Amino acid sequence: MKRTICVSSLLILAITVSARGADPAPSPQPDKAAEPSAKAEPMVTEPVIPRRELKFERSDEEFSRPFTVLNMPDPKLLECRYVAIFRTTAFSWRALPVGHRDFGDGRLFHTYSVAFLPDSKRRQELQLFPSLARYTPKDRLPPDDVLSVLTTQGASLLSLREESTRDLDDPRRPVHYCACEVLAPTPERAEQLVEGILALYDYGLSVRMQQEYLKLRQAAEKTLPELREAIPKKQDELALAERQLEALKDFEDIDKESIVNFRAQLRLIAVERAGIEARIDACNKIVAKLEVVRHAQRIEQVETVKITTEIELVGLVAKQNAIEKIVEAGERRIELIDQVAELRGQLGIAKDHLSRTEGRIGDYEKARKHYEPFEIQDNKVVIHPVKWTAPGSYDGAPEE
Repeated sequence: MKRTICVSSLLILAITVSARGADPAPSPQPDKAAEPSAKAEPMVTEPVIPRRELKFERSDEEFSRPFTVLNMPDPKLLECRYVAIFRTTAFSWRALPVGHRDFGDGRLFHTYSVAFLPDSKRRQELQLFPSLARYTPKDRLPPDDVLSVLTTQGASLLSLREESTRDLDDPRRPVHYCACEVLAPTPERAEQLVEGILALYDYGLSVRMQQEYLKLRQAAEKTLPELREAIPKKQDELALAERQLEALKDFEDIDKESIVNFRAQLRLIAVERAGIEARIDACNKIVAKLEVVRHAQRIEQVETVKITTEIELVGLVAKQNAIEKIVEAGERRIELIDQVAELRGQLGIAKDHLSRTEGRIGDYEKARKHYEPFEIQDNKVVIHPVKWTAPGSYDGAPEE
C-alpha cells in the first residue's frame, strides 16, 4: 500500500521514524520483577550518537514529480532539477510512547503530540527546521549556506513517501517504511542538503531528546537506594509492632468502651481508697494519744480496727493495680492496632513509590530509545533527475 504524504505532516514521520521496533512492553510489576527472567540489557549512560556513513549514488532514471503535490505553489521549486531519495528502516506507529514532555522552551518538543492533531494549520505553523537548528550544537550545524536554505525553504524541499506492510510476527500490526525526498538544483547541493537535514535531526532532535530523558532517568535512579532501604526498615517496624500486638491477644476483648468503664471504676476506687487511708491516719492519731495516757485496752481496740482497715486497703490497691494494668494493656493494644495499620499503609506506599520510580525509569529509557537516530536502509542515498509533471500524475519514487 502506498500513499503520498503532504509536507505539512513531515513532523509526524520525522519524529516517528526514531521509534523503531516492536510495541513497548508495559512497565514491570513488583511481583513479576522477583520472578527469574533473562538478564536485562544494561541501560546506556550517554546518548546514542549517530554514525553516518552515507553512500551517494547517481541514477539516470527520471523521477516524476507533479508540481502541486507539494501543496505549496512556489515557482522557484521548478528550479530544482534533482531529487535525493533515501529510505528509513521500519518503524511502527504503535511503538510511540504515550504523552509528551516539554523541554527547553517547548516550541520544538511539544510538537511531538501536536503533530497528531487533525488541524493541519497547526501543523503548518510548526517551524521545524529553525527549531531543529536552534537546538543543534554550533559545531554540528551544517554550513551557513545550507542552513540558510533549510531554515527558509526546508519544508518545501523535503517531503516523505510512506509505504506500509504487515509485520511478519503480528499480521495485525502495520509496519511503515519512509522514503525521504529532498529537492535540489544540482546533485552536489542535494548531497549537502541531505547531510544538513540528517545533522539537524540527529543532533537537534535525537541527541537532545536522549539527553533530556537520560537526565530524568538518572535523577530517578539516584532515589532508588533510599527507596529500597526504606522498605526493610518499615518491614522491621511492622514486624515488631505485630509481635507486640500478638503478646496482648489476651486483652483483645478490651475495647474503647470497656476502657471508659474501667476508668470510671478507678475513679470510684480512688475515692474509696482516700476514705480508707483517712481512717488509718485517724487510727494512728488515736493510738498516739492513748499511749500518752497508757490506756492499753483502748489501744488494742483501735489497733484491731486499723489492721482491718489496712487489710481492706491492700485488697483495694491490688484491685486498682489490676484494673490499671488492664486499662494500660487495652490502650496499648488499641494504639498498636492503629500503629500496625499505619505501618502497613506506609509500607504499601513505600513499595508503590519504589515500583512507580522503577516504572518511570523504564519509561524514560523507552522514551530515550524512541529518539535514537533512525537508520537509513543500506546507508544509501540515490540522486535522480526530476521530471515535473501535471497534477495527478505522481508515480512516486523509483524502487531501489
